[in-house]
Amino acid sequence: MIDAKVKETSWLLAGGLVQLVYGLGEIGDTLYLLFLQAHWLPNVYPAWNFPEVEGLMHSQPAVLFPVFAFFAIGRVVASLGVLHNRLWGFWLSMFVSLVTALWAVFMLPLGGIDLLACLFIVSALLAGRLGGRPIMNRKDIS
Repeated sequence: MIDAKVKETSWLLAGGLVQLVYGLGEIGDTLYLLFLQAHWLPNVYPAWNFPEVEGLMHSQPAVLFPVFAFFAIGRVVASLGVLHNRLWGFWLSMFVSLVTALWAVFMLPLGGIDLLACLFIVSALLAGRLGGRPIMNRKDIS
């Protein structure tokens, strides 16, 4: 599953695996919103800093489903791209991490954890990419 060149570059491997675990966790978080909407589980989220988000989490958590799903699916797909040594996976990881950094401000206090995870992912991917350039364009693969 994981490309041999990615296995040789520990930073790319770490960035891709952290992105994958993070994305799988966000899939669970996204599904949790549906359970909240159906009143099957209690809301264990801490209070959000923005009253609008706090109100949605208590009255209509499913409204946030598309936002949570965007991040979850984006992370899983990006991680698979990185682990398969694809340039689009690298850039998708960068894009999702940048959007997360912008969006995390609205999701404080939990958004702080997102920012730290994204900082690690971006740093690891940049260190791996700039440290040997094993990620290739599709046309570079023979």
